[in-house]
Amino acid sequence: DFERYTGIADQVRPAFVREYVTPAGRMLSDTPTAYALALVYDLLPEDLRHPAGARLAALARENGYRIATGFVGTPIILDALSRTRQHATAGRLLLETGCPSWLYPVTMGATTIWERWDSMLPDGTVNPGDMTSFNHYALGAVADWIHRELAGLTSLQPGHRRVQIAPHPIAGVDDAAVVLLSPHGRIELSWQRRGEIIKVSASVPTGVEAEVHLGDRDPFTATAGAHRWEFVEQDNPIPPDVSLDSPLSQVIDDSDALALIEQMLTAHRPGAAEAMHAGTRWTQGQTLREVLFQYASPAVQADIAVQLLQLSTARSGTANVDSRVA
Repeated sequence: DFERYTGIADQVRPAFVREYVTPAGRMLSDTPTAYALALVYDLLPEDLRHPAGARLAALARENGYRIATGFVGTPIILDALSRTRQHATAGRLLLETGCPSWLYPVTMGATTIWERWDSMLPDGTVNPGDMTSFNHYALGAVADWIHRELAGLTSLQPGHRRVQIAPHPIAGVDDAAVVLLSPHGRIELSWQRRGEIIKVSASVPTGVEAEVHLGDRDPFTATAGAHRWEFVEQDNPIPPDVSLDSPLSQVIDDSDALALIEQMLTAHRPGAAEAMHAGTRWTQGQTLREVLFQYASPAVQADIAVQLLQLSTARSGTANVDSRVA
C-alpha cells in the first residue's frame, strides 16, 4: 500500500501544479485556503513553496490580518505560514481581535469556540442567520498550532519516543508552556522572553529523546533530564518612517502607527476605525492618504499626519518635524 499510494502521490503532485499553479507559484484560485492546502499537503515542489508562502502572507496582510478561511483552511493556515517561515504573519493572525478572528469571540466574553466567527455581533446581539452554535470546535483547531509551533512541542515518533522542541515566540506573547502526557511520563516545555533573550526550560522523561531547535543555533539532541537553554530572539527592525503617503501594506504592519491612526479616528467618529479596517484592502499599491479621506475630515487627516511624523521622528532620533508635515 505504501508503494502504491506513494506512486499515486508522485503522479498527482505534478499534475496539480501543471493544472492549478503558475510558474511563479501563484495559485489560480488566489485565496488563503488554496495556498494553505497546497503548502500543508505538500502539493508544491520546493522551488514554489517560498513564493506561495509569501503570497499567502500577502493575502493575510491585505485582509488586515482578519481571518479569511472556513472549516477547511482554518485548521491549517498557521501551519502553512510557519512552514514557509512566515512566523510574524502567523502571530498577527493569531492575536487579531477584530471580527472575524480567533480572539474576537474572547472580546465578546466567549468561553467556548463558536460555529461562526460572528455568532454574536459586535453590538451584543445573536447573529440571526443559520449555524449560530456557541459550542462548535472546528474553528478552534488553532490550539494544535499553539502547542506545536508557538509553545514548540511536537511528537515525532509513535509513543512519543522522540519529540521536537522548537519554540517560535511571536510579538505580543511573552511566555508559553505546554505539557504532553506520554507513556514514558510528562514531557514539559516552557519559555519566557527576557528582553531579547528567550529562556527555555524542558523536562524529558527516561525513554524519550528530544530534537531541539532554538533560534539560529544548530539543532541538537537532548536526553532524559531537566534542561535549561536560552537563545537570542531575532531583532525586530525599527519600522520605516510612516506618513499619509505610506503604502497601506506598510501601515498595517506598523502596530504603533496603526494604533495611533485608529485611536484618532475613533475620537473623531466612533466606528470609523473599525469601518476603515474592515473595508480596506491593505495593499502595496494604495496609500493611506487615498483611503483616509473616506473616514476623516481634512482637519483630522492633518492631525494624523502630524502625529505620524512625530512617531517617525521619535523612532529615528531626528527632530525635523515641521518641514515634513503633509
